[in-house]
Amino acid sequence: MTDQLTPDDVTRQRPTDRRLAALVVASAVGSWLVFRFLVVNGQHDWFDLSVYDGAVSHWEARGITGDSLYDYLKPGTPYGFTYPPFAALLMLPMVWVGLPAAVALNLTVSAVLVAVGTAWFLRPLLRRTSWPVWAVLGTAVPLVLLSEPVRQSMAFGQVNLYLAALVLVDVAALRRGARWAGIGIGLAVAIKLTPGVLLLHLLVTRRFRALAVAVATALGATALAALVSPASAERFWTQALWETDRVGKVDITDNQSLLGLLSRLVGGAAHPPHLLWAVLAAAVVAVGLVRGLQAHRAGDDVTGFVLVGIVGGLVSPISWTHHLWPLTAAALLLVVRGGRSATRGAVAVGAVLALGVNWWANGPDAALRGLGPITVLVENAYVWLALVLLVTLPTRPREPITA
Repeated sequence: MTDQLTPDDVTRQRPTDRRLAALVVASAVGSWLVFRFLVVNGQHDWFDLSVYDGAVSHWEARGITGDSLYDYLKPGTPYGFTYPPFAALLMLPMVWVGLPAAVALNLTVSAVLVAVGTAWFLRPLLRRTSWPVWAVLGTAVPLVLLSEPVRQSMAFGQVNLYLAALVLVDVAALRRGARWAGIGIGLAVAIKLTPGVLLLHLLVTRRFRALAVAVATALGATALAALVSPASAERFWTQALWETDRVGKVDITDNQSLLGLLSRLVGGAAHPPHLLWAVLAAAVVAVGLVRGLQAHRAGDDVTGFVLVGIVGGLVSPISWTHHLWPLTAAALLLVVRGGRSATRGAVAVGAVLALGVNWWANGPDAALRGLGPITVLVENAYVWLALVLLVTLPTRPREPITA
């Protein structure tokens, strides 16, 4: 018996020129669409980044030891700074470089993070496929950029891709058994509170050292901000944190959280059904933590963290579409999983995210508005998608640990 490949074996393993050409075309079209949406159109006018820039400029001009950070509202809007003071400290350099430079830098760094993150997610696929790496990533990266959570995060100038990078660095560190694992999650929590659900995942999976590192990092960063600006820290934790009107109305289509769904169905902005939401959110957290634990025990920590990240988007009172990067990550995991059903799932998830289906029912003149169950299904597309993925996202068999 010989291990030498026959010519027929080589032919079956090597992708055809036609398929490679299709990949190149898909990559080119995807890249053009990304450029058109993000650079040429300047979609959303970098709204959130301009809020950050205005807030930290206002704060710096009046002295960062005071609490003026939370006085600022973007002219003509009710929107101001909503993050902890530590996030504002990290954003202070925008005062010195100006908004145009900050926009260019944010787009560049975000694109790099997306490319590196996509390659990291797809490593198991790249190891077993005979397709060229450039062809796989050249197709995958533009499609990831086109997914709504990524596309909107870049267009608004949001921080979500940076938070995702911090979390994924920690996932890689945990896989290697690094003693400093937990720092990334701790910093993410100090910047924005939503990643705090990942602390529960560390607790349930009994990674107490990483949990301690994450909590210490978050508390340390928060304490640093309090030392630099005690008035801002006091105002955020006692007042600004609880002013939900600063973020936006809970029942608008933009909010693809569980509370957003329930408010659109039974409550409205004036009377969101908080008790019902609390009960269902507790159930979602329980399911997510159990599934995350199962993934961890199967040796698939990446899927475990993605599942708990999906929980965070569901149970947060407000989750704009650009917060939902774990849904894009789930699509990549389905691609890696392979098989007919997973591939179909990846196509379905990718199509929903790329097309922005929920917007088809947004506004009185929307094509799918006022159609009863169809409108409910479409307007809440990302909530339904998150719930389905929470239950059905498969785990991979245990794989060798690499960086």
